[in-house]
This record gives sequence, structure tokens and C-alpha cells, in this order.
Amino acid sequence: MWRAFLRSLGELLYPPVCLACETLLPPDGRMDFCATCHTALTHDPYSTCPRCSSTIGPYTDVSHGCPACRNDTFAFDAAIRLGPYQGVLRETILRIKFGSAESLADSLGRLWAEAMEHRFRE
Repeated sequence: MWRAFLRSLGELLYPPVCLACETLLPPDGRMDFCATCHTALTHDPYSTCPRCSSTIGPYTDVSHGCPACRNDTFAFDAAIRLGPYQGVLRETILRIKFGSAESLADSLGRLWAEAMEHRFRE
């Protein structure tokens, strides 16, 4: 009973907010990002080269890499891009890079791990 009271008091004093855009979140405390930021941080709207992860057109022949990497040699088989470096993703990464945002980095890492688990296991 006291635990629920203290948690409610804590949410009253420090309501949960999205770590990226600071909008209010539902009080259940299970999310670190709002739905809009969650999508922006985990969805790449562009087609990418499976070899170097550069943005490519939808009809680009990537059988031996894209035009940007086709003639290059890499020490890896493929690259995984988590999203384009723009908008909310860029702003969040810059906050982590230039601020003391360890909890943001931890939350973003967990979000990516959950969202991209299937790609990491390929």
C-alpha cells in the first residue's frame, strides 16, 4: 500500500516524459519514448544497401553492393543501419554525444535491441 502511494506521489512530482521530445507519457511507467519518437527511432523509411547500409533507390541492383560500395572491399559481410541520421534520431544521438545522457543512451540501446532483434540474429 505504501509502495503504491509513494509511486503515485513520485509520478505526481515527476511525471513520466518521453526521453526524446519530453511529451507526457502514460503513467504506467513502461515506456521511455512516446509512440511518435519510438517510430522515428526504430523505423528507417528508406531502402538501404545490404552491404554498406547507404540509402538507395527502390530499384537499385544490389546483387554485388550498391553503386557507392560495389568496387570497395570491406572487412565485414554486411552492415545494419538503425535509421537515417536525421530528425529525432540525430537530435537524440547528439544529446547522448555532447551531454551527460547515460540513461538516454541506455534506453535507446534497449529500444534498438528490442526493435532490431530479428535483424541482429540473421
